[in-house]
Amino acid sequence: MTHNDHEFSPRSGSIDVAVRRLTDTIVLVDTVGEVDLGTHLTMRDALFDALVPPAPEILVADLSNVSFFSSSGVSTMVDAHQRAQTVGTELRVVCGSRAVMRPLVITTVDRLLNLYPDKAAACERPAAPLSAN
Repeated sequence: MTHNDHEFSPRSGSIDVAVRRLTDTIVLVDTVGEVDLGTHLTMRDALFDALVPPAPEILVADLSNVSFFSSSGVSTMVDAHQRAQTVGTELRVVCGSRAVMRPLVITTVDRLLNLYPDKAAACERPAAPLSAN
């Protein structure tokens, strides 16, 4: 039996990630699309790059335009949270959609992360999260 390699490749959506410094103390990582096994490393690299010293005081991960969020995305956010703590940065996650919130709640990662309903709330100083560690 013969097969083509593409038949066994995981199907993956698309992702766009943009990093912007909003102020001297706040960096925004804006993710749009599907975060899955094939795309999560793009988001992870952007988050980790934003945490390279001198790291910002606040890193906002805007997931409000994410349409699919797999366990790879959840794992990426846990890794980013741990990295942020290591460098003394507060990670704030914008989580306005069910597509992102549901996997975070099911895995109880919502209890670990500082979640915000929108970008404006996450960028306030100080801000009141939906949930806190």
